[in-house]
Amino acid sequence: MVPARYSEAMREVKDKFWWRQKMVKYAQERGISEAAQEFRTTRKTVRLWLYRYLKEGVKGLLDRSRAPHHIPHKTSKELEQKVIELKKRYFTFSAKRLKEQYDLRISEGAMYRIWHEYKLLRRKKKYQRQRDLRGLKRKYKVLEKVQMDTKRLDDIPELYPAYLKYRLPRYQFTARDVRTGGSWIAYAREGSLTNAILFLRLLGGHLARHGVDLKKVHVQTDNGGEFVGSWQRKELSEFVKLVERDWGGHFPIPPGAKTYNSDVEAFHGRIEDEFYRIESIGSYREFFGKAKTYILWFDYQRYNSYKEGSPLQLLRESKENYPEDIFNFTPMLLDDYINQIPGYDLPVKYRKNLF
Repeated sequence: MVPARYSEAMREVKDKFWWRQKMVKYAQERGISEAAQEFRTTRKTVRLWLYRYLKEGVKGLLDRSRAPHHIPHKTSKELEQKVIELKKRYFTFSAKRLKEQYDLRISEGAMYRIWHEYKLLRRKKKYQRQRDLRGLKRKYKVLEKVQMDTKRLDDIPELYPAYLKYRLPRYQFTARDVRTGGSWIAYAREGSLTNAILFLRLLGGHLARHGVDLKKVHVQTDNGGEFVGSWQRKELSEFVKLVERDWGGHFPIPPGAKTYNSDVEAFHGRIEDEFYRIESIGSYREFFGKAKTYILWFDYQRYNSYKEGSPLQLLRESKENYPEDIFNFTPMLLDDYINQIPGYDLPVKYRKNLF
C-alpha cells in the first residue's frame, strides 16, 4: 500500500502526473475498487482520472485550469486596450487619476492587473525607508519656504528633436512653494548666476505685487554654481546676497543631500513626464504657449495625492489671504526677458524695480 492518502500526496508531491499515472495503471490492472483502496482515495477519484486517461491519453492526467469559462463582468477588449494606451502615454499617472480624468468604467484593481499582465508597471527599487515628511510640511505656512532649482531640457530624448529644430531654451528655472506645491517657472539658454538673479527678481516682484512679504519667505537651493557661485568663491554670490537682503534668508542644502530639495525635484519629474515627454512641439512660440498651459493646469487643477489637494485648493484652505492669481506667472526667456517672442513681451509693470 502507498504510504500516504491520494489527497495528501497531491498537496505534498511535486510530480502529480507521475502519481496519477501510477494510480491509473494500477486501476487498469486490478480494478477501480482495489486502486481506490491501494491509493487510499475514493472510487470516484480513480474513475475520474481513468476516464480522462482513456479519453485524452497522458494529457488527461495534467492539472486543468479552474478559471470559469465565462466571466460576465470581464473587462472588454476595447476598454482593456484603452487602459493600456493611456498607461503607455501617461506612465506616471496612477489608476485613480486616469480613471477620474477619462471617466473609465473599470476598477483601479483591474487597471493594475492589466498593467501588470502587460509589464507596464515600474518596479520600485528597494531604497532605505525614508521618514515621511508630509506631517512636517503641512505645518508650513503658504510661501513660508520656497525651493529653487534648475532643470536641463537638452537631455530629454522625446524633446530633443524640437530642441534642436526650434532652438528651445536649455534650462528651466523653477521655484516651488513647499506647503501648497504651487510652482513658477522660467527658461534660459544659460544656467548662469545672472539668470538665477533675474528669475529671483522677477518672481519676487510678482509675489510682492500679490501681497507677499518677501522677508517671511525662506529660499532653499542646492549648491549649484547658478546659485552659490564658484566653488572657489571667497564671498557670498550675488544671488545669495540678494536673498539675504530682500527675502527671509538663504538655506543651501547639505552637499549631496538631494532629498532636501525633494519638492522641486518632484515637480521636475512631473513636468518631464506629463509635458516634455508627451507633448508635440511645432514651433518656438508653441513651446512657450504649452508651457504656460501646463503650469496653469498644474497649479489650478492637478490634484496632488501626496499633498492631498491641488495648489489652488490648498491656498484656499489656508489662513493666508493671498489672491488666487498668485500662481499666474507667465514663463519667459530670462536671457532676453524684455524682448520676448511675439505675444510674450514682458509687461511694463514687470520691468519696475528689477535691480
